[in-house]
Amino acid sequence: MAVNTSASFNNAIQGIPGVGADVDIFDTNTTPKYAIGLRYTRSDGAEFVYSHFGAAVGSGGIIVASDASESNSAYAAANTAGRIYGSSSVTAIAGETINPGAIGSHFVEVKAGGATADQFAGGYFQTIFGAGGFYEYRIKGNTASSAKTSGAQKTYYIELYEPIQQTLDGTTTMRIIGSKFANLESASGATDGILAGATTCSHAAATWGWVRTLKGTVGLRTSNTIPGAIQSLVAITNGFAVGNGVGTSNVRLGYAADVTVATGLTPVDCVL
Repeated sequence: MAVNTSASFNNAIQGIPGVGADVDIFDTNTTPKYAIGLRYTRSDGAEFVYSHFGAAVGSGGIIVASDASESNSAYAAANTAGRIYGSSSVTAIAGETINPGAIGSHFVEVKAGGATADQFAGGYFQTIFGAGGFYEYRIKGNTASSAKTSGAQKTYYIELYEPIQQTLDGTTTMRIIGSKFANLESASGATDGILAGATTCSHAAATWGWVRTLKGTVGLRTSNTIPGAIQSLVAITNGFAVGNGVGTSNVRLGYAADVTVATGLTPVDCVL
């Protein structure tokens, strides 16, 4: 599922949050308690990030990533059905007159169908080729797809936190990268390689809670006994830590910090 519309994001400059010992890392919420991406670090360096779960995960220690097939990534090449519309004045969002794609505008109009409201909120819009230069903008939100009055082609509008720096047009090649901590699921090494971290507990789909980032020594679920003992290389397959070379398309996580246990929880000194 895509990011729930009740999820919240912000673009604040983050310092030390006004929460501490009262934070329950095993908390799971059916409505968001904090903005997605809020993080705090313990005195030993362990880091936790408030996240949204798009799919159920069964326990703590599961390695999770944003679902790349939904809100995590979308791509449109220049001069295709997914291209950027030019910077003509239109009446759009809540009756406001905007100039999508123009320098100084906070809006982009994308010619593509199938987007749901705020599907890409919290992510990044990149201009990677053609008009528009090489810029990256944070996405505040987007409208759902709707048909243009001039034809059957559907479009949706993206609202950006930052103003557009160089005019976009039909030659612009774009990419959308979703929030790293939204729409999380058990990570597949083949398709979900941008890892958010490890779960602290089980979560149902469409809930919010904490993940621990893969920094320092982290307890991770294993799906087999990792060959060797301390300092054995550890990789990932479908949300579980495995011995390096087990399975396919593995992302190396780090090294075993102790003798491993099959299908148990193993301490891994992460090096990501």
